[in-house]
Amino acid sequence: MYQRGDYINFTLPGSDDKLHTTSDYKGQVIVLYTYPRDNTPGCTIEANGFKLLHDEFKKLNSIVLGLNNNTFASHQKFIEKYCLPFNLLIDENLELVEQLGAKKEESKVLRKTFIIDELGRLETVFDQVNTKSHAAEVLEYLKNREKH
Repeated sequence: MYQRGDYINFTLPGSDDKLHTTSDYKGQVIVLYTYPRDNTPGCTIEANGFKLLHDEFKKLNSIVLGLNNNTFASHQKFIEKYCLPFNLLIDENLELVEQLGAKKEESKVLRKTFIIDELGRLETVFDQVNTKSHAAEVLEYLKNREKH
């Protein structure tokens, strides 16, 4: 399981039908949030929170990415229905989710957020997520983090 300071190495398909790798975002902070399922009440509230603050995240040189094991079609419907301005990654076998410590039972994904620094290292983890206030909490963290 990844620990703070570890390099997070991923190559996963995204909702834009492209492969996404950690190195694609070198020089940016990655806000990688794991969530159980597309189009469910809590997950929708959380995604819309990130959507509403998306421009603020961009101003802080960060990229928001969602992650679970839902299908490409499911992610596409979720993005289209709520006009989400960020990609959702597909971890079909939950390998990355498990390495991050966000796997529950056989195929369940826990709601967590991982801040990956500009060099691709795990900086911090939000283990407790209130879907209504979480995006603002993460944004506040980024505004106040020490620059390396």
